[in-house]
Amino acid sequence: MASWTTIALWVELVMNVPKESDDATHAPTAKGSVRRDLRSGLTIILLLTFAFGLASRKLWLTATAPPPPAIGASAPRLEGPSLDGRADLQALRGRVVLVDFWATWCPPCVASLPALSRIAAKYGPAGFTVLGVNQDGQDVTVVRSFHEAHHLSFDSIVDSGTLARRFGVVSLPTSFLVDRVGRIARMYRGPADERALEADVEAVLADVRAEQAPGSDPGSDPGSDPGADGLSREEGAP
Repeated sequence: MASWTTIALWVELVMNVPKESDDATHAPTAKGSVRRDLRSGLTIILLLTFAFGLASRKLWLTATAPPPPAIGASAPRLEGPSLDGRADLQALRGRVVLVDFWATWCPPCVASLPALSRIAAKYGPAGFTVLGVNQDGQDVTVVRSFHEAHHLSFDSIVDSGTLARRFGVVSLPTSFLVDRVGRIARMYRGPADERALEADVEAVLADVRAEQAPGSDPGSDPGSDPGADGLSREEGAP
């Protein structure tokens, strides 16, 4: 997908069309006026084209993408090159994981990342991990620079779109809270509220501890616990 950096470069290119030199009195000329109108027109066309491209891509993804995994279902396979080398959701079994699909060109994504970093640090010792899945393409350098500039404490897989499609993601940000045995516990469309997300993380961690607590019924269904309703929470518009 095109980035905001790309569109900014296009706009800059258009705005730098050579201008008519001003004379001593700075009197406007018909030729200079035409060039100004041309620059303005081209800028508008480029912006509209970019917006139309984003909308068309979202409509196409919505129509062709598989549905996201159901609450309580096993999370799809998730692995790939990451900033730390390589990440694999399967290797994180035993921990509660928030899988967050995001991009540097997505303002709501960027706004939510500091909260995710705080939650990762707060609940890490209890068995919680945030795993980002970046949608900028395959430019690891851009993603790494962004992580460093924003002091993000979690790893991110660099995805070309394959993993997003596997999870049925058609808008950003979209996140999935995965329990310690690899099941989808919650789904979030749009940026999740920090306090609500903390409450969900605590609930899923508590459910896991209850399942493993001495004297617990090994045949009980954790999904039947009234405290683990398994309902997806959808924050914001898709």
